[in-house]
Amino acid sequence: MIDTVSDSSSAVTPRSVKLRLCGMMFLQYFVQGAYLTIVAAYLKNALEFSEGEIGWFMGAISVGPVLAPLVVGQLVDRLLPTERVLGACHFVSGLLMLALYRQTEFWPVVLLGTAYSVLYVPTTMLTNSMAFHHLADRNREFPLVRLWGTIGFIVPAWLIEFYFLQGLSGAELNKARGVAFAVSGFGGLLMGLYCFTLPHTPPTDRGSGKFAPGVVFQLLRKREFAVLFGVSFFIAMAHQYYFKWNQLVVEEVLRREQLASWAQRFMTISQITEILAMALLGLMIARLGYKRVLLLGASCYAIRCVLLAGAPTWPLPFAAACLIAGIAQALHGFCFAFFLATAFIYLDRSAPSDIKGSVQTVYGVLVVGLGMVVGGIWGGFMGGRFAHGVGEATVYEWNPIWLWCAALAAVCTLALAVMFPREVAESK
Repeated sequence: MIDTVSDSSSAVTPRSVKLRLCGMMFLQYFVQGAYLTIVAAYLKNALEFSEGEIGWFMGAISVGPVLAPLVVGQLVDRLLPTERVLGACHFVSGLLMLALYRQTEFWPVVLLGTAYSVLYVPTTMLTNSMAFHHLADRNREFPLVRLWGTIGFIVPAWLIEFYFLQGLSGAELNKARGVAFAVSGFGGLLMGLYCFTLPHTPPTDRGSGKFAPGVVFQLLRKREFAVLFGVSFFIAMAHQYYFKWNQLVVEEVLRREQLASWAQRFMTISQITEILAMALLGLMIARLGYKRVLLLGASCYAIRCVLLAGAPTWPLPFAAACLIAGIAQALHGFCFAFFLATAFIYLDRSAPSDIKGSVQTVYGVLVVGLGMVVGGIWGGFMGGRFAHGVGEATVYEWNPIWLWCAALAAVCTLALAVMFPREVAESK
């Protein structure tokens, strides 16, 4: 029996609520899109961090202390309205990002990045949880609301490239890229204020004496939750690994025709296809079911890594190498939508109603976030193993760098195919 999903509900979310949720998603991912695609190149070329130090930073901005999801999950499920927790987290994290903009030394950068992650990372799950709470038809409406997050992720890349970095090159360009932290910080402050205009989202169960995140861990006794959490951890490693290495491999491909400065704009292909994938996601889940959509997403991770291994190394004309790299960027949108976004929808559908916020937060931070920490550190380790200094240049062994990640994603796809159940039980 295929886990196709039907939803007989004809309810429609009020337009004003949906528009506010779209604005929330736009600002949520504007904050991240400002820095995430160029931070590795900035740290390496401007601050001269080593590959290992960059890996540690990429881990630090993924998640802070593991107590963060436990505290935040308990707050939103038992004590405080979600919009207040969300606003406070964003406002303070915006201040931290502005402080990070002025730092150039390794430890201040890493410590501020860690503090920032404690506050920012849980907000990505809280925005999902709030959207699910207010949308009448989450399978159909959530992907359309969430795609505004993808648009928000794209906008700062173009803003920074065409306004702040226009006409710059060489060392001047490398140093100026740090403005991404400032843009992110001001975006965080704006988002913090905007959160207090969002629909009121009270705690689900103020009177319960149960520790909400603790109940989440009891769900791991069920096979579907255990398998999804386990596979997601390793997929998250591959997800962050991609951000560690993607800009560098794209720059190497484009450098053949002195177009390396176009790397960030080239990489927005991934967000453009993510808009398409998110728009199709509701239909895909309805037609194929959760398991098949998750399998498509996981397999895209593996295929993308194979293409990125080949783009700079296969004996191809420049146009063909760009095409291969472009297809790899395009697959990123389907990786995110068909695996991570689908997993969040599945969890909201399947988790008990009084702990949905904690399920989203624990999954997002302890599973996806911690997986990204390990993925960032792993990416730094692989740089130390397969990146070699030749004079003032760095030479990368792209085949092992990307094929190791492809192998990890392939194993995840196989595990999902064999162990994840095909039937979906919806919570009440």
